[in-house]
Amino acid sequence: MSGLAIPDEDSAPRLPQLGALYWLVYVAVGDFEGVWARTEATLRLCRAQEFIWRNRHVAAVAAFERHRLAARLAGGDRRCPLWAAFADATIAHYRDAFGALIASGPQPLWGSRPIGAARKLIWLTPEAPSPGERWDTLLGRPFLMQLDDDGRWRVAGFWDRPSEPGWPPTAPDMTGVLAWT
Repeated sequence: MSGLAIPDEDSAPRLPQLGALYWLVYVAVGDFEGVWARTEATLRLCRAQEFIWRNRHVAAVAAFERHRLAARLAGGDRRCPLWAAFADATIAHYRDAFGALIASGPQPLWGSRPIGAARKLIWLTPEAPSPGERWDTLLGRPFLMQLDDDGRWRVAGFWDRPSEPGWPPTAPDMTGVLAWT
């Protein structure tokens, strides 16, 4: 990402802003394994359900029982016959949704807003904010970050509330289409 220097992930302090930046780095380089490892479990399930729901009429998807397929995809089962198509569609979706922000060299606002237990809403902007500028007036994207049991911050959503599993899943951030490729 142009102009963005972030510390090595293993030696960096565990901050939600850095967790979001690492996630974006993996999106930028097309590393689905890196993205998926930094995505919170409920969001992973919702993305898998969204892929299945939107492609439910495709024979390759319809051949599976959808609950088991969603669990396999969300769980990162690389042996699943649809894993590669799901990974490709997800990376394409995220690159489309976050491409402009990635290209701008996103800057984190170093404040955050607590959203329940172990969750924080942070904001990444395409430009460094001016001193005293309100975070909610800036262009950019919010990231809902979840502190997991291993002490790492993972992306849990892209607004102030998490996704909800279901058929179809619901979330304020599910505006893109995870289409069969």
